[in-house]
Amino acid sequence: MLALITVFGLAACGSEGGEPVVIPNGDPIEIESEKKITISELQADNAAFVMSCMDDWIELYNDGESEARLNSYYLKKGDKTLLLDDRTIPAKGYIVIRLTDKSPFRLAKEGDSVTLFYRDKAVDQLSFDETIGTNSFGHEGVLPHPTPGYANDEEGYREYLAGLKAPELRINEVVSSNSKYAPVDGNFYDFVEIKNASDSPVDLSKYRLSDKRSELDRYRFPNRTLEPGGFFVVYCSGLEGEDHASFKIGSSGETIYLSSDEGIIDCVTVPGDLARDESYGRSGDKLVYMSNVTPGAENAPGFDTSLLAPAASVPTGAYAEPFRLTLSGEGTVYYTLDGTAPTENSRVYSEPISVSKIASVRTFCVKDGRQSPIASYFYTAGLDHAFPILNIAIKQSYLDGDKGVLNHVDPEYEHECYATLFEEGEVKFEIPCGFKLHGNDSKKGAKQNFQLRFRADYGVSKLNYKVFENRDFDVYNSLLLKGGSEDYQFCGFRDELCTSIVDGVTELSVQAYRPVILYLNGKYWGIYWLRERIDADFCANRLGVSSDSINLTKDYGFSLVKGSLKTFAETVEYCKTHDLRNKEDYDYVMRRVDAASLMDWYICRSYFADTDLANGRFYSSTEDDGRWHWCFFDLDWAMFNNSTESLAKTARNDGNHAIIVALLKNPEFKDKFLKRYASLMKSVLNEQTILKKIDEFVTLMQPEIEQDRAAYGFSVNSWNSAVERLRDFVRDGKRDTNVLIGIKSYFGLSDSEMMNYFGRTK
Repeated sequence: MLALITVFGLAACGSEGGEPVVIPNGDPIEIESEKKITISELQADNAAFVMSCMDDWIELYNDGESEARLNSYYLKKGDKTLLLDDRTIPAKGYIVIRLTDKSPFRLAKEGDSVTLFYRDKAVDQLSFDETIGTNSFGHEGVLPHPTPGYANDEEGYREYLAGLKAPELRINEVVSSNSKYAPVDGNFYDFVEIKNASDSPVDLSKYRLSDKRSELDRYRFPNRTLEPGGFFVVYCSGLEGEDHASFKIGSSGETIYLSSDEGIIDCVTVPGDLARDESYGRSGDKLVYMSNVTPGAENAPGFDTSLLAPAASVPTGAYAEPFRLTLSGEGTVYYTLDGTAPTENSRVYSEPISVSKIASVRTFCVKDGRQSPIASYFYTAGLDHAFPILNIAIKQSYLDGDKGVLNHVDPEYEHECYATLFEEGEVKFEIPCGFKLHGNDSKKGAKQNFQLRFRADYGVSKLNYKVFENRDFDVYNSLLLKGGSEDYQFCGFRDELCTSIVDGVTELSVQAYRPVILYLNGKYWGIYWLRERIDADFCANRLGVSSDSINLTKDYGFSLVKGSLKTFAETVEYCKTHDLRNKEDYDYVMRRVDAASLMDWYICRSYFADTDLANGRFYSSTEDDGRWHWCFFDLDWAMFNNSTESLAKTARNDGNHAIIVALLKNPEFKDKFLKRYASLMKSVLNEQTILKKIDEFVTLMQPEIEQDRAAYGFSVNSWNSAVERLRDFVRDGKRDTNVLIGIKSYFGLSDSEMMNYFGRTK
């Protein structure tokens, strides 16, 4: 039984200041065991037009054996209170409270908590976070279907649907991928069919159609009368015209809204698994899939549910021994093992699949013209790794064939793959994405670096997963897989070592990392570092601005990645032609660059004696002060040559280095630079800190290093020797001594000045 009320703001509701709420007098009742009132379901983002409205709602359930009065009950969110009046709920029945603009509170779709009180006693509470999405939520968690007024199960959902009444002017049929129906000048477009199900003519000019709730008038119907039982087809072509809408329908799923001046009167959420040349629409008061598309005519019979995806006999997970996997589903079951989405041209399942080492299985089924969603299953058998496994499933020809990624150094050359991050027997993320080589000279080595590029063309435009524990970000356009770059034949962690030492303690923008074991099509590829990629999102996250506002340059700063390099190039040129000892000129440059970031880059680069300075990244934003910031990355050639001339070779007068050279001529900046150098040498750029960090990497990698080295023809002994040379770079204070000799020489400092800044002369 469905009991539905709409609660508006009441005089007794809590005030903005959270004043005490007066609970109305009534016959006192006890909360008896047979009169249990609970919050059984709620919906915070009613985008699917549940209950023929788009309001938030809260459902209460009476588990008692007799009718319950609500005169002493109220709902509370924070300091806002909503009284339930002298309403009643039947025994084993429900009441649904709509939260409108006039209600004392609404539910936040990002997460919220609401409590049910009887007098001063809290009797139930529901709390949820952003994972609720547009679903409803109950004590069971996120629910598969909203069931306001009914039980939170499949039967309750069917009863809810049976009780709905479709609007008289309604969205009747929708096609989101059309290649053969209702051609217009030889072209086929997505379309929405509207039906007048009333007994009276309808003036269509009063109505609008849209694919955006925030922009309901994207299409206005023409000045035309639609007779009872009549149909009108709107072509969603992206074109302008009387029967053409300026938007298209996304084949991955989208909601279409029909509205009037009074608001939304109907909406249909087109499912993401709707096949090409298939429609979704009404059969009576139900929404069904239809293989027979009928634009401008009554709908054909359809299917009220989609096929379930094939089930696997073994759950996704890590197993000690190889095994055989069976798939079961209605109709014909298709599957792939190379990461591609299965189609009816894929392998037909007919016998168990042998799983040894690694398997990435993607499968769907087809019956009577219906297609199920794609299911993905991932397994390891007999593998034991200390790090998470990242498996790239890709067509073999796209990996190492003539068209393979491994054989094309073109920076834009990529192929689709299916990436799975697997840790402690669980899939952490799985996503279709682009796979390509990364880097410059490192592309020529045996252990190449790669990029994962998340694009809508592959089905998912971004990865939503918190990849790195020391970052607050959980949305990515791309990620890197670094195998040590040119350092892979030595210690294999030089860049991660140097960047992690300065991460969070300097003003440098540094890529986070985490170790993984990489497999390509089930073949072991070794220890890799999963890294952030420096793109517009990376920079925007650091500044707290939008990615659209980012200017990003590379190399020496004169190759544009995004936005504009105008102010960067102007600043470099200005520094070449002006004496920054002049305050006006100095202030001009300081308004253009983030001085702390600039200093830290030259200090850290010179201390680590990095010799590969051409690969730079610099960024600014039009939404903040516009200053340019320096990224600290690509330290694969650092800590080799323990030279006394590292600062002179780093802060040299060419390219973008003209900025630091000019600034260091200013006494104020020079003083700040030397004090900053001394401060960092005391805190992180020193023997104790670096040796400790090296030991941490050695401990981390030791369980996996033997297999990794063997895969590329190296020994563990050679790795140990490379690590020992890395330690020797700073051991016994030799790096500090050489750095100070170089600083003294570069600036021409006296012994007393050295003592003043560093407490020693060398």
